[in-house]
Amino acid sequence: MTHSDLRADRRLVHCATNVNFCFKSIICRLSESKKASIVLTEMEALNVFLIILIVGSCFCQDDSPKVSTPLGKIKGHYKISTQGKQFEAYEGIPYALPPIAERRFQPPVPVKPWKNELIANNSNYSCMQHRRFPNVQGDFVSGDEDCLYLNIYVPIRKTNESLPVIFWIHGGAFQYGTGLKFGPKYLMDYNVILVTINYRLGVLGFLSTEDQVVSGNMGLKDQSVALRWISDNIKYFGGDPKKVTLTGLSAGGASVHYHYLSPMSAGLFSSGISHSGTSFNCWTQTENSREKALKLAELVNCPTFDIREMIKCFQNRPARILVTAEAEFMPWRFNPFTPFGPVAERDAVNPFIDRSPIEIINSGDVQDLPWVTGITSEEGLYPVAEFALNDKVLKELDKDWESIAPYLLDYYYTIPKYEHAYVARVIREHYFGNKTISKENVSTLIQLVGDRIFGADAEKAARTQAYVNKNPVWFFYYSHRASHSVSDSLSNSSRNLGVCHGDDTSLILENRHIIPTRKPDIDMQKDLIKFWVTVARTGIPKFGPKWLQVNPVKLNFDYLHIAGPGNFKTKASPNFGQRIFWQSINFDENREIIKHHLGYPVWNSSPDISVNYITLIVMVNSRQKRMKFILLLLGFGIAKEAFTEHVPPIVQTPLGGIEGSIKKSYNGRTYAAYEGIPYALPPMLERRFQPPEPITGWIGNLSATKPGNLCIQYSHTPKNIDDRVIGDEDCLYLNVYVPYTVPEKQLPVIFSIHGGGFQFGEADTGAKFLMDRDVIVVTISYRLGIFGFLSTEDDIVLGNMGLKDQSMALRWTSENIQYFGGDPKKITLIGISAGGASVHYHYLSPWSRRLFRNGISFSGATFGPGKQTENAREKAHELGALLGCPTENTSEMVTCLRSRPARSISQATKHFMPWLYNPFTPFGPVVEKTGNKPFVDRSPIEIISSGDAADLLWITGLVSEEGLYPAAEFINNDTLLQELNDNWDNIAPHLLDYNYTIPLDMHAAVARKIRNHYLGTKQIDWKTTQALTYLIGDRLYAVDGEKAARWQAKMNKSPVYFWYYSYRALTSFSDVLSNSMNNYGVAHSDDFSLLFEENYMYPPMRASDRAMQEKMIDFVVSVAEKGSPDFGLDFEWKKLDPSKNELEFLHIAGPDDIKMKTVSNFAEKRFWSTIDFNENKL
Repeated sequence: MTHSDLRADRRLVHCATNVNFCFKSIICRLSESKKASIVLTEMEALNVFLIILIVGSCFCQDDSPKVSTPLGKIKGHYKISTQGKQFEAYEGIPYALPPIAERRFQPPVPVKPWKNELIANNSNYSCMQHRRFPNVQGDFVSGDEDCLYLNIYVPIRKTNESLPVIFWIHGGAFQYGTGLKFGPKYLMDYNVILVTINYRLGVLGFLSTEDQVVSGNMGLKDQSVALRWISDNIKYFGGDPKKVTLTGLSAGGASVHYHYLSPMSAGLFSSGISHSGTSFNCWTQTENSREKALKLAELVNCPTFDIREMIKCFQNRPARILVTAEAEFMPWRFNPFTPFGPVAERDAVNPFIDRSPIEIINSGDVQDLPWVTGITSEEGLYPVAEFALNDKVLKELDKDWESIAPYLLDYYYTIPKYEHAYVARVIREHYFGNKTISKENVSTLIQLVGDRIFGADAEKAARTQAYVNKNPVWFFYYSHRASHSVSDSLSNSSRNLGVCHGDDTSLILENRHIIPTRKPDIDMQKDLIKFWVTVARTGIPKFGPKWLQVNPVKLNFDYLHIAGPGNFKTKASPNFGQRIFWQSINFDENREIIKHHLGYPVWNSSPDISVNYITLIVMVNSRQKRMKFILLLLGFGIAKEAFTEHVPPIVQTPLGGIEGSIKKSYNGRTYAAYEGIPYALPPMLERRFQPPEPITGWIGNLSATKPGNLCIQYSHTPKNIDDRVIGDEDCLYLNVYVPYTVPEKQLPVIFSIHGGGFQFGEADTGAKFLMDRDVIVVTISYRLGIFGFLSTEDDIVLGNMGLKDQSMALRWTSENIQYFGGDPKKITLIGISAGGASVHYHYLSPWSRRLFRNGISFSGATFGPGKQTENAREKAHELGALLGCPTENTSEMVTCLRSRPARSISQATKHFMPWLYNPFTPFGPVVEKTGNKPFVDRSPIEIISSGDAADLLWITGLVSEEGLYPAAEFINNDTLLQELNDNWDNIAPHLLDYNYTIPLDMHAAVARKIRNHYLGTKQIDWKTTQALTYLIGDRLYAVDGEKAARWQAKMNKSPVYFWYYSYRALTSFSDVLSNSMNNYGVAHSDDFSLLFEENYMYPPMRASDRAMQEKMIDFVVSVAEKGSPDFGLDFEWKKLDPSKNELEFLHIAGPDDIKMKTVSNFAEKRFWSTIDFNENKL
């Protein structure tokens, strides 16, 4: 017997509702009869009642509505609409098998046919959930896992015409709710069929391990299976499967939008209406899903070492235990209210979505159907109404705003933790200024929360979809306050706090929140229902005046303001939901630039000119031709902005065409971004640990609209500190950024190499500051850590794969940059840390000879201790042993390592970092003493001293507190400082990277000598952290940075310049490592970070920071343009004179404080020269 048969048998409780209806009908008819005069004794009345009950029961049973479907027969029952009309109700129809036991956390399995007649009169099903408020028994957990049922409501039809179908998806933040919370009786007075459904919620519906074990989105897949059931079967109920309109509130509204994006739901509906929810809203995109799954395992005592075992354990745990644990993911009053929600299933075989919503829409993979969406005026009442009238909670929020805001505003995972407090302050100041959060200004709090959680992203979703699709998008703003509101339930008060989240749909579907009794509310209800019904029938909303569709290219955002019954007006706003402010914060949501599609007709400000750019783009592919063409268009009155906003830039190269996207610079200048261009074949399988192989080209146009993968790495700064391995082996991509100018000559090129100790990092994509200048910027990814720098010190694996990747990317740029409008003879290398050392290495390698003009090394040179790897063969064999590979034969060992999962190899990096993340370069550049084509065949000092370094301009420098990398990680931690103090002799060789360059028996003596010189007899604690920072900075960066500059200046004719940077901006890289905003000084990379938009530093907001940024950009651009550094000074920056004992350098202390200085003992070099490190020795 199937599950459905069991359900049918269990439902043989016959027609109690219909008996009641029959009995009431007879009594009413008797009472209404003016001629009837019936007087009955008590016994006679009882007998009549029994007869009516028996006859009525039989009558109702026989008269119940029935439908035959391919799955089996279904018997419903009758209900009465608001206006007293009878309609058919089929409640509790299973559409999928119960998702229990081994089906828990798995995609839904469609229901099998049933044999017996299915009795569909049960309206009590709800999916197991963690409620926002407890039930009457005080229990937050309710519902059942066996819950995948739908309900169908059909008005009595007078013709055989198929009716349009409204498919309702309930809200509840993907955590709670039920399809029967909102009833059908209002809609049943109109000729439409209503379908409501249940779907899995919370951890049971949206757990994801971010792999194929549990890819996630079970709840959305449930919805899609229910939608397919309707598409296949609604015709048997009198519905039109070609006219299915999706509707939903909140999570239901977002779900409606998600179905536009999913191939699972393609072709199953004709239009959609999203109330107060889109897929762009911050709470509808779940971050750190794997981390949450692992945390859940710890909470319910399941293993975490193996994901499959963990899930098996979950499947054996009582559902109630799992759902109860959801409270641990909502730290402040049920916030964030969607800890488990939709995810991008990037590794799934049959994903609901495989990319973020904005990526799907930008790529044109969204269903091109009419869409209506909108919000209410006080959306933020969910969740603010819960505490809007509670002085105690408001005081708590006021006092602890910086710690609560990341949860309340749902940016805990989308902003780095060290920036949480800062972002909270920025938001609070924008909305409140200096005011406290209190009852008196709770309306401001409501607006703040509503703009963040609903408004700003709703507008962005509407604009983005309207841009890509031909079918229209409409937007509404609803501000009619009925006599009651959803906020009444949340606040436990009838006080008018505004128009709450859900107040609009509460007039359309029967619910406990709003029962319209006043005439204005009843009239408003009629208008809203007509709006839904017209969309269901025609796909076009009708609401009084002409409702303008969203025009994505207009600055002003058009929407319909629904202020009351008959009070509908078209309005426009240039800053809807304070979007300009919210877009200034670097949330990691919806960051993909809108992809611009050919063939989209765009109207400019002149009403008489319409341009279809498919015509204009023909044969206009070279950059200079295109720019001249734009000028021609400008002559015809077509705005430059309109053209550049809507033509995707396309470049033709010998490898094939490359299509990019359009972005805006910091100052609003348009530029072309070509992101994710492959420059080498993926270094996987047999290509792992081998030199890069050049890309061979492609057919047609390559879509270069998003960055390529991060290279797989054991990261120092991962989002999830419990899982440092991120990225992919397929990662050899570069990005090209080109300003939209009309130059007569080719532009100089800045080629940027990221840092990260050769172990972690990614290509910079934030070129918006540099794009305010006439330069082209190229950024690259290259192999890192073991994958980029393993060496067996023989011909099997020579090493330096990462540096060879860089050189191949540089060659690609030299050969192809002319097609982007760049000058291949004016390529300037720049880099930070390992990137700065890489710049210097390219001066030393024959691989990169004649591929660049000059270089700038920020805080990195080849002489640094972390830039030359010792004992590489020993480490390779140690790695082989760790991963269970044979070590007797190097060739067999490497073959074995190629068969090991990349993740396992990367994870093994930790073994070579004995203390925290130190030494931070266990695998880095090596001398290739064998092989036919080495990157470097001698040590850097040997190459330079022999005169074999490229004789080109080189500029290098340092910041004042270089040692903050890595010291910032522990100077704010008393426990780690104590550990360092107590174990200095053992930790120092790793922290100061001399474990292999000083004999083992000398390690402790050297450690004590160094400590005594910088600290004397003082303890290592918070009082001596500055001295500790200088100690580390001098050893790891400064002494050898100066030495490298001196040697190159000595051997080359081209000048070498040196700088020292000590300007502290508002934010710093030290904020990331220390997880604080404390000012510890000017950290490693703080100067370089002013050139690129980094995710750990905000765009300069203070005037002095912006001025300093301008100076640094002037400096870099002048080197690229003129081949000499220019700070706009009234004196000469003197080049380094190696014949002098003193070091002359440019001291950059601030935008108005830049001077030449001379130091005789730079970075305590005399002291360090007394220690016989085995580095940089001839």
